[in-house]
Amino acid sequence: MSTSTDNGLVFPARDAVLPDRPCPTLPAHWTSPLAAFVTRARQNPHKLLVKDSAGESATNGEALLSASALACTILEDLDGSDFVGILLPPSKHSLILNIAITLLGKIPINLNYSSGDGPINSAIAQTGLTTVYTSKRVIDKGGFKIAAKVVHLEDVAQQVPDAAKMVAWVLNKVTPTSFWKFVFPGMGKGLDDTASIMFTSGSTGEPKGVQLTNSNLLYNIAQLAEHAKVGDEKVLGCLPYFHSYGFGVTLWAGLVLGWELYPHHNPLDARGICEFIAENGITAMATTPTFMRNYLKRGKKEQFESVKLLMMGSEKLKPELARDIRVQLGKEPLEGYGCTETSPLLSSCNSFDVQSPTGAIVRGTREGSVGQMVPGSAIAVVDPATNAILPRGRKNEGRIFVNGPQIMKGYYGKPRETANCLQNGWYFTGDIGAVDEDGFVYLTDRESRFAKVGPEMVPIIRVEAELRTLAGVDELSIAVCAIPDVAKGEKLVVLYTDEKVNPTELTRALTASGMHALWIPKASDFYKVTGPFAQTASGKLDLKAIKKIAVELDAEKSGANKSAGGETQPA
Repeated sequence: MSTSTDNGLVFPARDAVLPDRPCPTLPAHWTSPLAAFVTRARQNPHKLLVKDSAGESATNGEALLSASALACTILEDLDGSDFVGILLPPSKHSLILNIAITLLGKIPINLNYSSGDGPINSAIAQTGLTTVYTSKRVIDKGGFKIAAKVVHLEDVAQQVPDAAKMVAWVLNKVTPTSFWKFVFPGMGKGLDDTASIMFTSGSTGEPKGVQLTNSNLLYNIAQLAEHAKVGDEKVLGCLPYFHSYGFGVTLWAGLVLGWELYPHHNPLDARGICEFIAENGITAMATTPTFMRNYLKRGKKEQFESVKLLMMGSEKLKPELARDIRVQLGKEPLEGYGCTETSPLLSSCNSFDVQSPTGAIVRGTREGSVGQMVPGSAIAVVDPATNAILPRGRKNEGRIFVNGPQIMKGYYGKPRETANCLQNGWYFTGDIGAVDEDGFVYLTDRESRFAKVGPEMVPIIRVEAELRTLAGVDELSIAVCAIPDVAKGEKLVVLYTDEKVNPTELTRALTASGMHALWIPKASDFYKVTGPFAQTASGKLDLKAIKKIAVELDAEKSGANKSAGGETQPA
């Protein structure tokens, strides 16, 4: 039986659509990501675990020993709060701090150091956390005024007492793993316990805290391992740990699956990252299309020679970038799909042949698709008008609902917001798309990225793609957004950075292509801006900043027209 919410969504019945492939079974010792890591680390203590961009490295045994000693040291800094904040970029030290906090049975909250005080203090207020671990450099650079006790990790690391080191040594060298839970409460946590709260960007209001359980993370790690057939990889970790892709994949998946992890403190350091890849023989990259475009511009083909898995997510992989990766690097880009609320992986393309639901063996990468759903995940495409589940087919586009063991527990302290997107085990992603007969998922647009121009719902991503194709420019040269318009409710505004863009010629070409007239921006609503476009620390174009610029430029034009004695013409 379907259920509806106060925002008008109608959710499928719990078993309305079943997964194409069964869910992986978790090993018996995977009671939490921490327990899985500790077991693996103690079995392979001399294997390299982490080497960061500052040259700091540690084996499994060294990292576990350091985390144990650090946990004994910071225990007296913490009070009764269940949560501890971390305001640090990816590094050996922030990785070990995440482990230490988890050992103590506390829940780490990696805070967004690129967002300013507002979102950080909102996360602090919502969870009631009282302690934030950071560094003097991060505080000085960001100028943060944090509404909690601030502890500089570099100070703590220099003051680890001998007693803490001794306890850690005994635990690691002598004590059976089964005894650890009597010293470290985190080792006694179960599958249903909360592993972390990941705060969303808050682009449409107050940031929401996504509660991910140990079960969510572990099943998603198992799904990733089975779906992508990953091995003993050397993984680049340039995504921050406050990003679900960074936290779920380049932190905990690496710890659980035994990868070598290579965190880099700054994803915008394109030249440095390309050199880091080559120096360390990276075999797997987890990044975003926006970041990858930067690496492609500043890197050389030989620097990517060792890369076998080039995985991208967090935003749509544009055809132009996929083409350029193939031409310049000779690599096949693998696109994934997911979000914070799904731990994060839902689907991914593969570098090998896969089986379709019909039993046929097909190529794992399909142009324009984000791949098949990972094992144990179901997808329902729902008609927005009738709320009926649509049959599979590229033309059957609708709202995308997903189901699986990696779906979040809910938004922390926000039952109403949770109920509006999560019912019957189904989560509404906010995306519009389709699924073909072989189970490949195609994304058309975010529901929020449709413009309401008069009576028409205009898909902004489609208009962007057509403009880029006609102008012959890459995906970072044109950005389209919707802004308020008196005559038609909203109108499309185009910002561009490339001199090759000719607004008059492009609008004529769009008309000649047969595109609906209400989908076509007016030439007067194109604005040349100085590039590059603003990017978020999580590797996406900053759509909020882009829209702000568009509104300001449009207001300036309207003001200039009125001061010249004329009236602004409606779009």
